[in-house]
Amino acid sequence: MWLKIQAEQRQYLKVTWGNRNGPHPVTYTIGVVTAERVGGEVRDCLKRLMEWSCTRERNQLPSTLHRLAEAGQRLRYVLFDPVDGVQRPNVEILEQWISAQYQGGDRQITISTDAGCHIPWALVFDGDSQAVSEDASSLKEYTEFWAIKYSPSVVFTGLLPDVLGRPRGRESLRLLWALNRLEFDCAQQDLDPIEKQVLADLLQLPVGPAYNVEGCEQLIDQARQKDTVLHFFGHCQNTALDLGDDERIDVLRFKMMLNKLTDRKFGRPASGYSLVFLNACETAIGDLDYGFLTATAQPGLCGFVGTEVQIPRDFAIRFGLDFLQSLVLKGLSLRETMDHLRDKHWPLGLLYGNYAYPDYKIEPVQADELYSSENGPAAIK
Repeated sequence: MWLKIQAEQRQYLKVTWGNRNGPHPVTYTIGVVTAERVGGEVRDCLKRLMEWSCTRERNQLPSTLHRLAEAGQRLRYVLFDPVDGVQRPNVEILEQWISAQYQGGDRQITISTDAGCHIPWALVFDGDSQAVSEDASSLKEYTEFWAIKYSPSVVFTGLLPDVLGRPRGRESLRLLWALNRLEFDCAQQDLDPIEKQVLADLLQLPVGPAYNVEGCEQLIDQARQKDTVLHFFGHCQNTALDLGDDERIDVLRFKMMLNKLTDRKFGRPASGYSLVFLNACETAIGDLDYGFLTATAQPGLCGFVGTEVQIPRDFAIRFGLDFLQSLVLKGLSLRETMDHLRDKHWPLGLLYGNYAYPDYKIEPVQADELYSSENGPAAIK
């Protein structure tokens, strides 16, 4: 299924559902102020989840997840609450259609939106949060979150790559790291020996790491028109990527860098498709056209994976490592990668949002090029 959410007259959001057969005839509008307010409530609950991760006290997790489910249920109500009350019977028919699609096996949602608002739609909760046990904390008890139920991705309206579903060849793969050296070095200390080996192997893939703006520019020259995965690890402050030592990349400069990376000539199809992974605090938040959603919405890019709130450093390094293994080494699609990580890293995987085309995929490393421990990650020989 797909869901299209468009700003209309600044104070409304137009909602349209559909599937491969076309749009559903029922369309309606919801209030943008209410949606943003409840979206803020969801992010507040995500912040509490992040705070829980610093202590990992098991008795505190159920109440934290329960509050998140309550906020997600409120967000669902807002999504299906038409401004025009006369539309409510029609919206109820639409909800029945969505349920029928799900029961029929259509269990993926791609959400297209514009720069009008930044709402964590993946945290919509379809169930009754009050029916969830007060001591519930496992993933199986919270499968009504859209992040689990529908494997959603949020993409920018009007930009559609022409190569969806076709794996990108390894010969054109480039892995570009933009790193805050201090944060990255400190984070590595938390890894076990196998994880450190995998990380070292990944860092050897072309084009490698950069620790300042000039280094990023030089590596972008080497990755032009390739299938590049750009992984930033560090801080994000005031919508600027912080590399340390007063080296920052604001949204406009980042957009200019990405334009240089894609190097797409007017009227010509993109020769490479790149993905951005912003492993830093609150990269999924922006201000109208000044945000990473719009910065990564250009031909030759498939969007970005970012964070909804601040992320603990020790978790960010492990999530990032697993992300790159799944996507770059094992050849999982982006949707499969996010599904795997939300399962493996429950519940902290909810802190990351997929704002990219879900079918983005890279050919896997051949089996004879990998080694793995019994329970550990795979790496390049």
